[in-house]
Amino acid sequence: MPLKNHFCVAVQTVRASPRICQLAQPKRMKMMLNGFSAESSGHTVTVPTATPSPRLLQLASPKQVHPQHALDRPVSWPIPNHILKTSASERLRLLARPKTRQALFEAYDPYSVSPAARAATASPRLLELSLPLPRKCKT
Repeated sequence: MPLKNHFCVAVQTVRASPRICQLAQPKRMKMMLNGFSAESSGHTVTVPTATPSPRLLQLASPKQVHPQHALDRPVSWPIPNHILKTSASERLRLLARPKTRQALFEAYDPYSVSPAARAATASPRLLELSLPLPRKCKT
């Protein structure tokens, strides 16, 4: 299908407004150096000088280290000889030893019945609950 060559008169005689022409131009990249444009505008911008107050100078000073502050210890330091020659007491060795426990499967017999369970008697309520329900009996 060929392109349509017939356009209405309004489309053929339209003129772009100055704003449309301005928007059609590509943007110019401005070089920014220290917050000011590189293009010289004919006058220079001066920053007003300010003097800080005594309180601001006091707040700007670094914190002082406390006189009793102990610096970090070095990573490695010498160990005294009396510590190297010490030995643990018998009580300390006993406390350091882990507790020995029997494994559950070694001490447990699933088929043994405890003496308390052998001597137990059922209560009347338990005997009543153990009977089958009458509605489920086929007699």
